[in-house]
Amino acid sequence: QRVYSPTTLRVFRGDNGEFVLYDDDGRSDDYLAGEATLTRIVWDDAESRLTVEPAAPSRHSAANRRFVIELIPTGQSRRLTSLGRRVTIDFSN
Repeated sequence: QRVYSPTTLRVFRGDNGEFVLYDDDGRSDDYLAGEATLTRIVWDDAESRLTVEPAAPSRHSAANRRFVIELIPTGQSRRLTSLGRRVTIDFSN
């Protein structure tokens, strides 16, 4: 199913973390042939920095994927639009 609203990512402070978000086109069976977008999301706790970047090249485009990033327990929040390239958000200030 297509996602129209921002995806909320909750980052729990205290340690580093990373994961890969899977997206397909939400309409077809192309995912059966491996057509999907993988987005790597990395939290660096010491630097208070979140990086969002493509995890692998893909023919499927998930352009303009919107995120709301919330830090727990501080409550800081930032918005991000992922355009298929590396973006870093600094929460240190």
